[in-house]
Amino acid sequence: GLNAMIVDSTALTEQAVRDVVASSFRSAGQRWSALRVLYVQENVAPHVIEMLKGAMEELTLGNPWELSTDIGPVIDTEAQTEIEAYVASKSDKVLHRMNAPKTGSFVAPTMLKVGGINDLEREIFGPVLPIIPYKKIEDPVQAINDGPRPLALYPFSNDKALVHHLLTHVMSGGVSVNDGLFHVGQHDLPFGGVGDSGMGHYHGYEGFVTFSKMRPVFYQAPFSAVKFLWPPYGKFATKYLDFLTK
Repeated sequence: GLNAMIVDSTALTEQAVRDVVASSFRSAGQRWSALRVLYVQENVAPHVIEMLKGAMEELTLGNPWELSTDIGPVIDTEAQTEIEAYVASKSDKVLHRMNAPKTGSFVAPTMLKVGGINDLEREIFGPVLPIIPYKKIEDPVQAINDGPRPLALYPFSNDKALVHHLLTHVMSGGVSVNDGLFHVGQHDLPFGGVGDSGMGHYHGYEGFVTFSKMRPVFYQAPFSAVKFLWPPYGKFATKYLDFLTK
């Protein structure tokens, strides 16, 4: 599934934009918990998009060993070629794109505006952020639930009732509310997927249980009535089985 962030009109825009950039673009978008699709309430979408453009331009692409670098290259040239081909196929939907270094397997962080999740076709494991404006909260809820289960859900809202609605109506492996990552980093909070995004949990006691095998051991008593149920069947077995099947 596609990790989704939902930003409504009550969210703190600066906080949301900061976490969108960190979750979608840092690590060159090649992190399993990275943001893959951003839903923004329609009446605040233009403002959020403009702020995202400014935040993207403040990023530095370059050698990841340099402390001043925000975004390094993707894992290899094969991944670079695949992502670049995808962006080229969506050229009419590009809202903003940075410049990338000419050498190395860099991919320029890219922001797209699409009509719906079906426009995306598949997950892109790289610094590509699709934005989908929405009118009613039921629109992203329905779209997310209609697809494979996402590993993460990131609701950004100061409306407690809305957050509760999303927690109870959207299925995902984990959730960070008003944050784009940190449920993953809590060592005593189980982390894992659901459905297509994985099964089981890491971290803490739940991680121990997931990666352990409980071995059952049975001790038979010296006398057991089970032997009377073995063939050849006698009167006791016949009566007992008749009793069980009534």
